[in-house]
Amino acid sequence: MNIESLLEFWANWRIKREDGGLGYKSGRMNMMMAGGNLMPRRAFSDSDLPYGIDTDSVGSAVDTEVCRLTPRQRVIVILEYCRIGTQAAKAAGVGKSGISQSTYANHLREAKIRLSMSPSLARLLSE
Repeated sequence: MNIESLLEFWANWRIKREDGGLGYKSGRMNMMMAGGNLMPRRAFSDSDLPYGIDTDSVGSAVDTEVCRLTPRQRVIVILEYCRIGTQAAKAAGVGKSGISQSTYANHLREAKIRLSMSPSLARLLSE
């Protein structure tokens, strides 16, 4: 497993959690029309995780590490994996006046590196 697939799983887990636990299926078209959160393109299945690992514990562990990022990195990771739109549009929405797309990409890369080095995620990334 790599950091990209782990963050896709986290985004899927996080978005499902925001439904209030009602369990209603949300369609991609409805999410796009609402202009809000969108499930990742690739449906991450629980079978992608190593055997015997609870999906909620993985989502919670990644969420904890994302919360430990710097405020700007945290916002960028959430925008990148949980919101729809291009990187340029997402970069324009960061902060009061936005940031450039290259700065957005640099912060995202640094956040992925920092998450990859996290001791609590190292076990998942090594398998």
